Amino acid sequence: MINAYAKKILRSVTFLNPLRKWRVKFLERLDFFRLKFIVPFFGKSPFLSRFYYLFFQEFQRENQAILHGIHRNFKHSILSKTSTYELVRSIHRLEKGISMPARKKIFALEYIGETLSYYDNVVKNFNQKEKMISPDQLVWAHDVLECYFEIMGDEPVTADFKKTFKNMPSPHRENTNGKKLAPYQRKDTPQSGVNYETFYNLALQRRSVRWFLPKRVPRQIIDKAIKAAYLSPSDCNTSPYELLVFDTPEMVKKIGTITKGARGFGEHIPVIVVFVGKLEAYSNEGSRHGIYINTGLLSMTFAYALETLGLASCMLNWPDIDRNEIKLNKILNLKPDERVTMLMGLGYPDPEGYIPYSAKKDIECARKYFS
Repeated sequence: MINAYAKKILRSVTFLNPLRKWRVKFLERLDFFRLKFIVPFFGKSPFLSRFYYLFFQEFQRENQAILHGIHRNFKHSILSKTSTYELVRSIHRLEKGISMPARKKIFALEYIGETLSYYDNVVKNFNQKEKMISPDQLVWAHDVLECYFEIMGDEPVTADFKKTFKNMPSPHRENTNGKKLAPYQRKDTPQSGVNYETFYNLALQRRSVRWFLPKRVPRQIIDKAIKAAYLSPSDCNTSPYELLVFDTPEMVKKIGTITKGARGFGEHIPVIVVFVGKLEAYSNEGSRHGIYINTGLLSMTFAYALETLGLASCMLNWPDIDRNEIKLNKILNLKPDERVTMLMGLGYPDPEGYIPYSAKKDIECARKYFS
């Protein structure tokens, strides 16, 4: 009886095939018409493009995320002065002022008061379990402020701010060994000893690997690579991202089957890392691309660090497709202003596995000099 029912379903599916083919052709022609006539017309000006996206909703989830992030930033920065992102941004502004070769005698008056408010509230409300800011970052904020007021000396315009700072709590020093976390001279930078040839060979070695050994990757090794990756530059040192690491077969399979970039091998990846950008770090729409730029910088350092530890990786593209976004956001339990920017698979590479050659552009095709 079951076989008969299955055959009946199969016949009905076969019967519907011509209808499906007609539907695919119709949609292809409709998209051709859209691209040839509608898109160029509405693309003539920013004003017309607004009307286009009233009917085509490709950016609606991104728009919602941006607005949600701006509102969260407003609540934590303007209303409560507890934004760790704004504290980091303000301290970095101070650092840049301190580091200027032709430094002004008095600077940062327009935002030093606000910076002190952020510092005071973040230190008082610090909760290590929330992982919004690290203890070392609080020490850094304290040391930069201390350095700033040392530079200001006894200037009357900063005297009240200096007095306020001295009465504020100091963060607990754990890992700094008494070192002051403030601007220093380039000559004091630790030297790696890596030359160009060594680095170029590392870049040659790093290739997108899709076939891995069925071997568990110790979490402490992944953490070492993440530690190096977090030294990557980010706008105003905000690091507006988080890495979600999945290393159990069931979760890897669950996530690996959602992304198109892992088709054919996603189920066999030992570890998948999801890069999540946090739009709460930004107060306006103009900065919305920061999460993509910053996670891009982070991911490349991460990939190189993995190579030095005997691991290989594969960047997994994450296109903005609604149904996939909804599935993954539900699994990850993301806030509306948190956006997946990319994924990465990693593990111990199979030495017998093949990797694409992926020829790159010649340097003459990739750059232009202007005189």
